[in-house]
Amino acid sequence: MTFRHRIQELVSKFTSLQRKRTLLSQEGAIELFLSSSSPEVWFSYRGTAITWPLPTETTPIFLSDLTVRIQGHTLGYIERAHIKETTAVIGHIAVPPHLVRLGIGKRLAKAYARQLETLYKIDEIIFKEDNSNFLQTGYDGFFLSLGAKPLEIHKNELWQDYQWNKRYWQS
Repeated sequence: MTFRHRIQELVSKFTSLQRKRTLLSQEGAIELFLSSSSPEVWFSYRGTAITWPLPTETTPIFLSDLTVRIQGHTLGYIERAHIKETTAVIGHIAVPPHLVRLGIGKRLAKAYARQLETLYKIDEIIFKEDNSNFLQTGYDGFFLSLGAKPLEIHKNELWQDYQWNKRYWQS
């Protein structure tokens, strides 16, 4: 068998395997993410992170946005995050509206925090959620359920920042 024929045979087998692949339902994707011992394997990053060896007061690290997507099912995302010294700041964390209160957001937040702690030695996260429907969408309850503490109030009490210490994401 020539090299060319061998390559064609491998391509044919690969194509056949792709066709036989079983697609997960959205419920299956959620179960897979929630039960995974390493949920960060489902993170896909958008854009390019601007990185330095380690963050300092004057040189923050701006992180790529991330999405949790399993076989075409988007389960959550984190946007506008950066790190200064040992503090990460997250501008937006969310799950699709029909997936709220299933545990996905909490799993996403804890997995992301652990990853940042490992990579950048952070010890706290400040949630600076910039969703204009902050109260209506329940962000205050979500952050409190993580163990985060309220900080300053913005724009006539439309939303509030929350500080999350690493002892809460390690549990």
